[in-house]
Amino acid sequence: MILVRRVTDAELPAVADFYVEVAYDVAWTPDECVLVAEDLGGKIVGAVRLCEESDVLVLRGMFVRAADQRRGIGRRLLAVASAIIGARECFCIPFAHLANFYALAGFRAVGDDVPRFLAERADGYRAHGYDVFVMRRAPGIR
Repeated sequence: MILVRRVTDAELPAVADFYVEVAYDVAWTPDECVLVAEDLGGKIVGAVRLCEESDVLVLRGMFVRAADQRRGIGRRLLAVASAIIGARECFCIPFAHLANFYALAGFRAVGDDVPRFLAERADGYRAHGYDVFVMRRAPGIR
């Protein structure tokens, strides 16, 4: 059984340790929402963040530990994140092979008409060899 829940600020060091394990470099932003998926022993097996950046909501850092992938954990994290997003506009920058996964939550690929900081972030990821693109969940989608 997997529990998906929002963490408190006091639990962020454990989430940071998880992100180190999955090789994701995290820098927390104030007031972000961090969700984790935990197994019955309380071990973090997945995490995702919702961050307000430049007045834009961004879904970031969606990772599931490799040994726990293909068990529906990512879908559960995305479903809880989607409920929190509600009818607000939200962006994400996923790996290209995950486009259909994020489409389940209403995200659609967008062209060049994205906030500048997201275009620059995506370009930075690509410069490091990652195949990513920007997706947007339009306002009003639930």
